[in-house]
Amino acid sequence: MNDSLILHHYESSPYAEKIRLMFGLTNTHWYSLQSPVQPPRPSLDPLTGGYRRIPVLQLGADIFCDTDLISRELALATDYPALDPANIDSAATKLMHKAENETFFAAIGSIQPLRLLGTMFQLFGPVGAYRFVKDRASLMNGNAARPTKGAEAKAQLDSLLNSLEKKLVQNPWVGGDTASVADFSIYHPLWLHVMCNRRP
Repeated sequence: MNDSLILHHYESSPYAEKIRLMFGLTNTHWYSLQSPVQPPRPSLDPLTGGYRRIPVLQLGADIFCDTDLISRELALATDYPALDPANIDSAATKLMHKAENETFFAAIGSIQPLRLLGTMFQLFGPVGAYRFVKDRASLMNGNAARPTKGAEAKAQLDSLLNSLEKKLVQNPWVGGDTASVADFSIYHPLWLHVMCNRRP
């Protein structure tokens, strides 16, 4: 790999954490370029045409948006096939999709609102927290599926943890004997939950 890997991200992004951990697993050398929590992102927007999600991986002149694509590229660049979602078994894939689709929003919805607001104030400051909430709320407009909250969200989170516990009784990693993209995909909503829930 002759070109340098540049990750456009922000510190509290759970999806970026997923990719940062993959770098650590594979001992990959990479450069960090911090971006704002929400658009506009002056250093990134010209490269992506306004694509709003984080992280984005830059490899030479190539830009990879979406962590699924980034994982596939890292699997090739680091010669670690287990980072490619196509290379994990169906049971691991099912659990990974449960974590990323159902549990991701439950990880937030299960936190008491005042505690979550306090976390956002600490992470972004009062003005930044307001902008963050306003930005994320605008993304939900017109979306028929609403994220779960309270007891329902906690039940979804507990369901993932129970499934994960049963899986890890059988193997040291979700996909078997080797760490894979499934482990990081399941970990990152749990990381988000802990990060947002541990602050006063």
